[in-house]
Amino acid sequence: MVTEEPRSCSPLRQMWRPLADIVHEWLLHNVLWYLCGNSIFLIQKSCMSERYKQLWRKRGVELVVWTVNNDLEKRFLHERLQVIYMTDSLTPPGGKLQLKEESI
Repeated sequence: MVTEEPRSCSPLRQMWRPLADIVHEWLLHNVLWYLCGNSIFLIQKSCMSERYKQLWRKRGVELVVWTVNNDLEKRFLHERLQVIYMTDSLTPPGGKLQLKEESI
């Protein structure tokens, strides 16, 4: 018989986790990207802004934004913010997928 138990019952551990998230985010943005030699940084679309883009561009790191297949969001990221995006669709923003025919 399998019983489901919480990962940690300790209130101290539950209080530690949000603090660990804050420390991890600070380390990621200020130390770890440099130590790991990152040249690309993957972020979720809700974190993306012009200021955030400029921060990483100054460091020489290219941003790749992840978004759900939403045509309006893809168009905004592509045309307004001019960043690379990753989604679950093959179609470009506002259009159909165009395949080039190559002669052999």
